Formats: sequence, structure tokens, C-alpha cells
Amino acid sequence: MYKPFVNDLKETPFACVSYTIKVPAGVHIDDLSNPSWWTHIRALLKPGDLVNVFALDQSLDVELRVLAVDVAGPKLRVLRAYADPVAMERLVEQREASAEERAQRPAFFAKWQGPTAKWCVIRTETLEVVVRELATREDAVAEVERLLAEQAMAVVA
Repeated sequence: MYKPFVNDLKETPFACVSYTIKVPAGVHIDDLSNPSWWTHIRALLKPGDLVNVFALDQSLDVELRVLAVDVAGPKLRVLRAYADPVAMERLVEQREASAEERAQRPAFFAKWQGPTAKWCVIRTETLEVVVRELATREDAVAEVERLLAEQAMAVVA
């Protein structure tokens, strides 16, 4: 059986940085495991770092270890986690209700995007500009109706 010697124990100053993030109420514990949730701060993180996440409403308290960082975001391991089960269940219910609401919205909408882009048609789900530089609001609404009809025909076929 291996037993560590004094020389095996190495001091590693600054080898790991500990970060704390206070998040608003409404962050689910499952969000933290999604690399895209960390996209805007991934450049600060490096393997071995610790990240403590606290929700302002005290429904979430999680400690994470950064395992790797790539273009998609960091890969994290949960070291310690507390998630208030009632708050997390309520959050899931709210997200399901908002998903149903989103499903009932039209797939496209018209919006004024300024003097350069003028009136644009935007995809509701991704907020991608589909058509730009339409001169009038009526032109944009007509384009939205055309796209919705085209989409409906594709579903029927």
C-alpha cells in the first residue's frame, strides 16, 4: 500500500483560482452543466479552477471544478450541490409554460431595425434576420404572411 512521503506533497501557489458567481433567481441547476451557459466567461476559466455559484434567492448553491475549456465552453464537474427542490420544480413548471407560449407564437415577425436595415422580417425562435431592407411596414407584414403561408404549405405536404 502506497503512503505519501513529505517530498510528495508539493505546494502549488496560484495553481487554481476560485471564482464566485451570484446569479439571479431562475437559474436551474441543469443550466450550469450546459457549456453554452458559460460562453461569455470561458476565457477566464482554466482547468483546475473552482467556481462557486450562489442564487440570490438562496435556491441554488453549487461548487464546480473546471475540467477542460474549449470553444463550446468549459466542461465542469459538480463537487457539491444544493438546489431547493421546491424552487427547482417551480422553475421547471414556469419553463414548460413559457415553452408552450413560445410554440403558439408565429414563426416570423416584422420589426424596424433602423435606417440602414429598414424593416426586417425576423425568425421568432432564433431572432435571425431573414429578410432586410424592406421599405415599408406593409411590405414587411406581407413578407411575414408569405413566409408563414410557405411554412404552412411545407407542413401539409
